[in-house]
Amino acid sequence: MALNLSGRDISDICKDAERKWASKYIRGEVKKIEPDLSVYLESSTNRLNQMQDFNLRMDLNAGNFYNPKAENYPSRPTNLG
Repeated sequence: MALNLSGRDISDICKDAERKWASKYIRGEVKKIEPDLSVYLESSTNRLNQMQDFNLRMDLNAGNFYNPKAENYPSRPTNLG
């Protein structure tokens, strides 16, 4: 399975994992300051699920862009106030 992650995706995954681990460390739930690999894996799984959800929503909404000439599309409200 090929993953298409950008540098931003990888950075966000790492930052998320490190924030979660820092919270656990501050609360005293863990003793060592270095995050476990499992925290990074959990964050990457969460990010991939978010990306799949977003892509699915984009697929479902494809073609529903504003087209003022399209029939059955409500007119845009105007503010004459």
